[in-house]
Amino acid sequence: MATIEIIIPEKMLEWVRAQVEEGFYVDAGDYIRHLIRNDQMVEGEEFVELVEFEEALNQGLLGHAEATVIEAEEVAASEDEGKPSGKKQGKKR
Repeated sequence: MATIEIIIPEKMLEWVRAQVEEGFYVDAGDYIRHLIRNDQMVEGEEFVELVEFEEALNQGLLGHAEATVIEAEEVAASEDEGKPSGKKQGKKR
């Protein structure tokens, strides 16, 4: 295994020590490894979702999504011109 030295604020160090003291982790290194593994998992899941999205897009399965993007661009353009769009805005995922 490799060794790494990090500098963190005292409050963060207190947090890490508390996690270890409560028995969640064997030591600070165990806690850091856990954080890295979780981050790698999240990044991997996001990458898989992106690949699946691109595949669906390439297969023409996202026609509605394309229309939604165009509509959102039109709403943004009309707002830039100071014109009310007359459409409700919400978060679209």
